Amino acid sequence: MKPRVLLFGSAGQVGRDLAILLPQVSLVCALDRGQADLLQFEAVRASIRESKPKFVVNAAAYTAVDRAETEPQIAETINTDALGVIGEEAKKIGAIVIHYSTDYVFDGSKDSPYVEDDLPSPLNVYGRTKLDGEVALQESGAEYFILRTSSVYSTRGRNFLVAILKRATLHEELQVVRDQIGAPTWSRMIAAATTNVIQKLAIEASRDLSEHYPSGIYHMTAAGQTSWHGFAEAILEEYSSFPEALPWLNDATQGKELVAKRVQAISSSEYPALARRPINSVLANDKFCRVFGFRLPDWREQLNLAVRDAQLDLTMNEVRGLREQCTQIRGSRRSRPPKGMAFCRVNSQFGALTARNPILLIPACICYAPLGRSPLPGGCRDANQLPRRRCLRSSLLAARRPLVRSPL
Repeated sequence: MKPRVLLFGSAGQVGRDLAILLPQVSLVCALDRGQADLLQFEAVRASIRESKPKFVVNAAAYTAVDRAETEPQIAETINTDALGVIGEEAKKIGAIVIHYSTDYVFDGSKDSPYVEDDLPSPLNVYGRTKLDGEVALQESGAEYFILRTSSVYSTRGRNFLVAILKRATLHEELQVVRDQIGAPTWSRMIAAATTNVIQKLAIEASRDLSEHYPSGIYHMTAAGQTSWHGFAEAILEEYSSFPEALPWLNDATQGKELVAKRVQAISSSEYPALARRPINSVLANDKFCRVFGFRLPDWREQLNLAVRDAQLDLTMNEVRGLREQCTQIRGSRRSRPPKGMAFCRVNSQFGALTARNPILLIPACICYAPLGRSPLPGGCRDANQLPRRRCLRSSLLAARRPLVRSPL
């Protein structure tokens, strides 16, 4: 039976994707700020008491880094005090809390990626309130998994990706900071990883979780690293590979043409901001990978997938349709195919055919195809052989054709 999940912040970047993906593995009660405002503690308590979830996923937060400097009390109430309330109520019913934190709990003075045991030292109000929220959740006594992530973006809402594209419609030259290093992470990858984690935790729920999945803090970001300047250049490069305007891009740019021709690198001192940012906010994901058995793809691959998945704009019904066309083999992957047939694995991430990523929005399908033939475009034996920068619409159409064929 699927576990009950209560989701706070369902209208945010990560929350929106969670609301789409979590129903695959759980019964979800998704609440936005209008239904459960973290500023209203009694509403938060009532939501947990009434839904009686096995998991409470908190994707709500005060994330306006600069504005937090002038609104510290509001930021503290949402990012810190509300976490104590969530933890207290979760403990009463034995629920597990999954909460997102940030790379901004560190000051950036370390020369290498930060690990979970490094001493936090936030430089701004946002980072301090998120760190205090971690402590409040830990002290509540609830079982918890704090997932620190970094530079979250989406093709919707307010984030760096959308901001760069908007600025690119106004200026031929963009000035972007080069000396702040991090790992930009796509919101859907965060949601997919969280869905995967919940599925693993639910399987172990009847036993002692601490044996395989110990409660604690985990770093969960994209692999690799880049500067904000490098990320901006990559965004414009991805845009240039699409000759036609895309629906989400029209929304981001309000239908205007991009006129930006170059991205000039500047230092942090040349970019005035109310809040100080860490120079190095790269997080090491080794602990997460060791415990949960997978890691998120490289930041550039995530950007590539984000742009193309947004182009496909698949609904969950379409995704389920893809899954239904596959024949899953339940049991050992070593099962032999029928005579005259060969294995062909297709992993689908909202239509993106790829076998490189261990995070599957649809479970890996082991399909039969006649020897010498392939359901993938161009006769590819494996999705890894697909051209990396190829538009995936033709791939999607190919995947929609029946993957299980009769022997010749």
